[in-house]
Amino acid sequence: KPTYFRIISLDTGEQIARIPGPAFFMFHHINSYQSKDNKKKITVDICGFDDPQIINELYLDKLRENIFPSGAGYLRRFELDLDANTCIESNAKAREPKGIHRESYANSLVPVQFELPRINPIFITKPYRYIYAVRAPPGRFFDGLIKLDVESKQQVAVWEEPCSSPSEPIFVPRPDANHDQEDDGVVLSIILEQHAKRSFILVLDGITFKELARAYLPIHIPLSFH
Repeated sequence: KPTYFRIISLDTGEQIARIPGPAFFMFHHINSYQSKDNKKKITVDICGFDDPQIINELYLDKLRENIFPSGAGYLRRFELDLDANTCIESNAKAREPKGIHRESYANSLVPVQFELPRINPIFITKPYRYIYAVRAPPGRFFDGLIKLDVESKQQVAVWEEPCSSPSEPIFVPRPDANHDQEDDGVVLSIILEQHAKRSFILVLDGITFKELARAYLPIHIPLSFH
């Protein structure tokens, strides 16, 4: 069965289109924006899975037995045409299918598994370039932070430390930033040091992804989604 994209008017709150697309599962929508040349064409980016099997893999009984998830979703982009009522996946069949989520891998803009994607909030509903997320490869929990470039279709930066699990990365724009420099700001994430059982707030430079600071907390904060 198809996945349906429901388009809601921001002016009236009413549904103005219901467009069928390929079947997939997702937790998180990344961004959407209208074409500059045609407001009836919308780009939608999501973190997509082939199916909802990940939900079964996150039950506590499996996690307590050290049965880890088969990996997270991939960056998938859909182009919606409200006049034609069509959905086209812009990077469809970019590579040969493989892995658990075969179709999501084959159609991904960047072939890296991740979750909890965030962008510069100034660019929500606008054309954008950078995504910040937690890396989540098969058989492991969140094991690093990544920066993706949707224009070059590459993973352009990684932060990782042994036995450390990051939380959702939050991008904070520099207050006086030039908005032409989309990644001018900092990325914040709470990091759990698993063996030491302690947590710290990590501050990364949004452009270089280099560590600027860390502040240890008086308690350890368990791994969470948000």
